[in-house]
Amino acid sequence: MGEIKIDRSFVTEMASSAADSAIVNTTIELAHRLGRRVVAEGVDNQETWQLLAPAACPAVHGLALSRPQPAPQLAIRLDARATRRPGFGALPDATAA
Repeated sequence: MGEIKIDRSFVTEMASSAADSAIVNTTIELAHRLGRRVVAEGVDNQETWQLLAPAACPAVHGLALSRPQPAPQLAIRLDARATRRPGFGALPDATAA
């Protein structure tokens, strides 16, 4: 199975641009129809996170989810989150260790 990434230039502007929103949503739908995994890059705020929820985008990354951090700190954080899997609700606390 392949992966389709949606560039942050479309994702970050989808709240204010109908064209970018259409591109993002159509790309997600196309990826699903092709049996591909889709990743939205540039999810930097709660609003963007919520806009992606109805489109069933299973993978996202961006500053709203986590700031860059050293590998040891990231490993601790991932271990702590291994037992829970956040859905499309409130964003996880990006400052928590």
